[in-house]
Amino acid sequence: MKGPAVWRICFKGDLSLEGLPYGSTLGPGRWHLPPASGLPVVYAASSRALAQLEKRVHANGVAPVKQALIRLELPLGADILDAHNDLALESPRWRLDEGYTQGVGVDWLQSTASLGLWVPSV
Repeated sequence: MKGPAVWRICFKGDLSLEGLPYGSTLGPGRWHLPPASGLPVVYAASSRALAQLEKRVHANGVAPVKQALIRLELPLGADILDAHNDLALESPRWRLDEGYTQGVGVDWLQSTASLGLWVPSV
């Protein structure tokens, strides 16, 4: 039996597990800082449509080329926390303060509390 799946659009050359977190090593994001600690992250979406929307938003008007949609199947029973419910994400602070959300993400990542963390799409 399969666990839940998440979706990601990435460069066709990044289809190995080692290549998936490459983007998180280039600079900070809303929920992470570059992995000086050796803890890169992989952003994925709960649906194909959301993965496409996120790619369009972050492409800054440039049409992405040589991209692939991939489905990542998570282990059955994998523990996935929710930033709002499990980490008491402060609203509206998370929308306004990227330093706050980066801190939340880094704290979660360093805790190794779960395989994944659902975060709001901005």
